[in-house]
Amino acid sequence: MQSPPSLRPYRGGMPGDPSLTDDDLQQEIVLVGALVLEASEADGPLSQERIDEILGVSDEEAAADPASAAGGDASPEGVEEASAG
Repeated sequence: MQSPPSLRPYRGGMPGDPSLTDDDLQQEIVLVGALVLEASEADGPLSQERIDEILGVSDEEAAADPASAAGGDASPEGVEEASAG
């Protein structure tokens, strides 16, 4: 029995379209992946300092804008709770 056309697996053959790439999104995916890998290997919650180190955030950047350095949550507790769950 043959699958309906909408359920057939894509087999390639179509050239990539560079206009469909998002370099900023790709970089965010890489950073989130690094955090996930580090958190999965940690014995407990990651400290804010360790998260900043993984993300490549310097102390000066974190001091200038704590909300963006913590991923939108300026409290370290919010970051630790997210990584613990």
